[in-house]
Amino acid sequence: MSASSRTPLAHRWLDTASGGLLLAMTVWAPWGFGCADAWTMRFLVWGGYGLGFMLLAKQMFRWRFAYRPERWARPSAAGRWVVRGMAAATVLFLLWVAVGVWNAHGTVEFTRAGPLIQARDREVISWLPTTYDLPNSQAALWRWTALALAFWAARDWLLGKSRSERHHEVDCPFPPQRLRWLLWTLALSGGMLAIVGILQRLDGTDKLLWLIRPAGNHPPHFRFGPYPYRGSAAQYFNLVWPVIIGFAWSLQLQNRQNGRKAKLGSEPSFLLLPAALLMAAVPLITASRAGAGLALAMCGGFALFTALQRSLDRRFRITVAAVLLGAMGLGLWVGGDLLQKRFETVLTDQMSGRERIYATGRRMLDEFDWRGAGADTFGPLSFLYRPDIASGLWDPGYWAAYLHDDWLETLVTLGWPGLLLLVALLAGVVLHWRSHAGPRVPAAFPVAAGLGLISLLVHAKVDFPFQVGSLQFTFLLLCAVLTATPSQPR
Repeated sequence: MSASSRTPLAHRWLDTASGGLLLAMTVWAPWGFGCADAWTMRFLVWGGYGLGFMLLAKQMFRWRFAYRPERWARPSAAGRWVVRGMAAATVLFLLWVAVGVWNAHGTVEFTRAGPLIQARDREVISWLPTTYDLPNSQAALWRWTALALAFWAARDWLLGKSRSERHHEVDCPFPPQRLRWLLWTLALSGGMLAIVGILQRLDGTDKLLWLIRPAGNHPPHFRFGPYPYRGSAAQYFNLVWPVIIGFAWSLQLQNRQNGRKAKLGSEPSFLLLPAALLMAAVPLITASRAGAGLALAMCGGFALFTALQRSLDRRFRITVAAVLLGAMGLGLWVGGDLLQKRFETVLTDQMSGRERIYATGRRMLDEFDWRGAGADTFGPLSFLYRPDIASGLWDPGYWAAYLHDDWLETLVTLGWPGLLLLVALLAGVVLHWRSHAGPRVPAAFPVAAGLGLISLLVHAKVDFPFQVGSLQFTFLLLCAVLTATPSQPR
């Protein structure tokens, strides 16, 4: 009996719908104005719950019909414990936030006299996590649950074989079909987004995608493409462009292993390299100082990595190096003047006023204990710890919604348990990848994907990428890709 006939029909429909929804969310995440606002984030949130519902339904059909879907990569015995540990850490993290919501201390209210904490009419259990702004923490729990469901649903879908792959007796080569669909979606969407953003920057418009003028009295170069903040745009492209080069590398190596010697540029896969060039140039064009520095470092490092490889055709290695050098050249040609001006003021503007915000964050860290102030509470609570509030003066015109240091903000809001659980999940991604067996994967692919993830973690020390919906979703999506990618040949 064929693999397709053993697959329950409802399971096949759910699997197809899951893939379609996941790809739609991948496109919407950046194009939906970065999902930086509540109304644009709703599609990702409801999509995450939709993916979670379909994952639960698929699991029920698997149990009901004793169906075990075919996988192109499977974990070892130790890897199964890593999966269970990651699932347990996910549940514990969400439970930590949920208990804080249930055990809420109060809500921040803004009055003419300034911000005040309105306590709830119930006793708070002192040894449990809490929150000092219930509405914000409730919204954070709703969002994070959706993103967690999206991660596990994406991993489940990526591990499964497509219908055509199930009909083949031999193992499918890397990259498998579903991973190809996802990476092609990222490449084409990201390449088009880079073109639109560059054209907008040259045009000088102050509207996002020529459609919406965002709130705030900022100059046009403060934003880029659909992103109201240039730093978020730089972070998104630095996250994505390395994995696209790793994807092109994998396709080229597969052609070589299959004995195919296509003329350079004669295959669709070579569209990936121009897309990667445009995306890698964007962080320099945005004039984000940290984004530009990370892009230059990654381009240089990846060019050196490429030069040291001997498993690839020489022409392709030269092409990859030319793409990386071309990205740096294009970025500096279009955005070099503005970027130079921003680096000249890096000391005089105190990192765009971040020192003032960091001082507020350090005061909050000293005030709250190991349990933290509650999920997503920095914005409203920071009013109470600003220097102007402490002196009895309230300037409503100055407000920082985020700490511009996600590591410190996580510690302030979620406490040590919340931060350690997130670190454990990141460690689980690495251990999970190391414990998978499947078709041989080029070393460049996990290196490239890991490079993008590390760039966002580093940028998070001086900015707020993990407060932006599109960056949260795409980061988790690439984590799901790594957890579905084997490191050991079967």
